[in-house]
Parts: sequence; C-alpha cells; structure tokens
Amino acid sequence: MDQKNVYPDEEWWERTLLRSEKENGSVRERSESNSGKDADHASLPSFLSDGAFDCRSNVPAFWALDVRDPEYALLAASAQEFIEAVQLRSDLPHGCESLAPAALRVAAHLAGGHGMGYEDSVLCGNIVRCRWALAECRFCAETLAHIVSRLGRPEFAGLLDRCRTLSNAIEERIDQLRRRVWW
Repeated sequence: MDQKNVYPDEEWWERTLLRSEKENGSVRERSESNSGKDADHASLPSFLSDGAFDCRSNVPAFWALDVRDPEYALLAASAQEFIEAVQLRSDLPHGCESLAPAALRVAAHLAGGHGMGYEDSVLCGNIVRCRWALAECRFCAETLAHIVSRLGRPEFAGLLDRCRTLSNAIEERIDQLRRRVWW
C-alpha cells in the first residue's frame, strides 16, 4: 500500500482541522514541514495531541479523529492490518475462501461497537459487538491453523500469529469494557 492511500491529502487535513477548530476551539499550529503525505503530531487537533494518541506508533492519524476511546484506534488499526495481510494473500487454498470475509467482519464488528458508544445504556451492546468480532477472529485462527497444519502450508504461520495476537487484543478489550459496566 502506498503512502497516498494510507494518509489523507493536505486538503482533507485542512477541512478536518477547520471543522475541528469550529467544534473544539483551539487547534495546535500545523507543522510547516508537513507535506500532506504524512501526519505528524503538530497537525493533529489538540484534543488528540495531549497523550490521548501516540503519534510515534504506526497507526495512521486518521484512525484517531473520532476517538472516544483511544484504545479503539490501536485495535482498529491492528484489525485493518490483519485484513490487508489476508487480502494480499492470493494463494489461499481451495475451500478457505471464507477467510477474507471473516477478517472483514472482525473490523466491522469492532467499528459497530465503537459506533454504538461507551455510555452506560449502550456499553453492553458494544461488548456484544466485540464478542462477535472475537468469534470471527477465532474462526480466522482456526482456518489459518487448518491451512498451516493440515494442508502443510507453513507460509501462513505468520498470518496465524498475527490473528492470535489480534484475538488476544480483542479479549483484553472485552475485559476493559466489562470493567466499565456499572452493575
């Protein structure tokens, strides 16, 4: 994936920062060195620049523009990376075509839970969506384990490790959200 597809262009940043300035008040000064092809800490709105988002990570800044929960941005980026890794594999064995749609559903369920919000009235629904994402992620892990062990395709082992890491992160996310439930 090339840089242009990963990061928004400079016009998009301008519109976003102007909208953010209207909605949130102050915005940090934009970096003069920002060419629009990469996002740096100074080009983020101020509500994201004060420790709520680590700009040194590999997570593109646009994941964090609507962050009510900073951990979601990191988890969503991990899910997106997993989707891209699955989609880059054009050599999936016959009968394992359901892997790519399942990987997409992982991210879709996570986004659905985030979209529901984090208020007490919807937090349990968010947890349910995360559990659905976990079920899809486990399906992906089972499929990849089948490809590696039974079909003798060890080149998929790295993808299986990435999937298991994502599954563990989703489990931690569910635990975090459960600790927020008021009852």
